[in-house]
Amino acid sequence: MAGLALSHGNADSERGFSANKKVVTADRARLCEGTVNAVHLVKDVIRCHGKLSTNVSITPAVVRRAQGAYSKYKVHLEEEQRIKEMRKNNYWNANNGNWKRKRRRREERIKTSGI
Repeated sequence: MAGLALSHGNADSERGFSANKKVVTADRARLCEGTVNAVHLVKDVIRCHGKLSTNVSITPAVVRRAQGAYSKYKVHLEEEQRIKEMRKNNYWNANNGNWKRKRRRREERIKTSGI
């Protein structure tokens, strides 16, 4: 006779909900899934190692990379906002090809500028 044992508890899922409740607060309600996962990953590493390593040297190259990443992030946010506005105004379908060419040119400028 074969049997199947199932847990009646929801402890694992409840723990996950509790952890997400601590991460996604009222002022962080717009975090995307990837960001929430990254926060959990960092917290798990700190919990595993007991502390956050502070022995990281901040070189000028690291600072430039961080500035470049932030610049790209701002461009990305502006692009998303532009897409939302175009979709809202039904502009998206009529001018999609032209918009893609402009975006490609802008991405090429960013790559060649060394950011």
